[in-house]
Amino acid sequence: MLRRLFAYVFAMFTGIGEAGPFTVKSNEQRSGIGKVYAVAASAALAAVLSASPGIASERDCRTGNVDACTTIIEEWGLRGSQLALVYSNRATGFYRTGKLEEALADIARAIELDPEQAGHYITEAKIHFRAKEFGAALASLDHALRLDPDARDALSLQGAVLIHMENFQGAIDALDKTLEAHPNSPANYSNRCSAYRELGQYDLALVDCNRSIKVQIDFASAYYHRGMIYLDLGLTQSAIAEFDHTLEIRDGRPWPYLGRGMAYARLERHERAIEDYSKAIEIRPEMHQALFHRGEAYREMGRTAAAIEDFEAVIALDPENQTYRDALARLER
Repeated sequence: MLRRLFAYVFAMFTGIGEAGPFTVKSNEQRSGIGKVYAVAASAALAAVLSASPGIASERDCRTGNVDACTTIIEEWGLRGSQLALVYSNRATGFYRTGKLEEALADIARAIELDPEQAGHYITEAKIHFRAKEFGAALASLDHALRLDPDARDALSLQGAVLIHMENFQGAIDALDKTLEAHPNSPANYSNRCSAYRELGQYDLALVDCNRSIKVQIDFASAYYHRGMIYLDLGLTQSAIAEFDHTLEIRDGRPWPYLGRGMAYARLERHERAIEDYSKAIEIRPEMHQALFHRGEAYREMGRTAAAIEDFEAVIALDPENQTYRDALARLER
């Protein structure tokens, strides 16, 4: 009886499944009517959750708790779109812990059970994106956008994927669309700033970075991209100030250390540059850009053996890169 009550409330709360008048099937309904019913259902769900430790696992599953989702999958007898949502939640849990193969298997099962839910394809795209499978990520996003052409998360992620694929104008087009409908996203402004910078459109890039910061004063990525613009424009001290501020807001990312190292190298402060490159490598050992620039800094200081070691390491990471091979060859002559 309690499980049957859960299935009813579960469908009310999530907006999917079979629950009499609360059945919601289309993406449009799920984003509209389903949200209205979800508000009404949340109080009932809270009461049910507090009454049963078993049903409380649904709350944990919604936050991506893999064990809770597994219990529901194995024991609760859900079917169809309800079961699909549980698989999707478990995929999110696997994604957060870096278990991308397991995440992809679960989201594939969710799509099999409920192929008309755009959100499942967006989750699949996020997993592919993290795995650097950019083509697969775009294919998943195409599915999502066919089901829901205005899906904000899909358009935002599409912009980020296209930037990584160096399709900067395509990224700008996708981000234009989502920002037109949702103009208060610091991440989307920051990403569009990055795309404009890559195209050399620095005025537009600075406008977007400034907009990102206006929306969220402590949005670190916008300061980083603004620092890279200043570096491109030869405003080296301004670039260093932006990278400093980025790291004050959010330490632990390698890119600001790389950018600041490049700025110090411009000023011929090679020891200081090496410190920043080394920090970037400590955070991300496979960061070939930092290894290459550190090798260049060692070369400038006459530390040939250290430079060769870095160049050999970076070639092992990216053996097809001719720039890296040429740098090593010049030292070995």
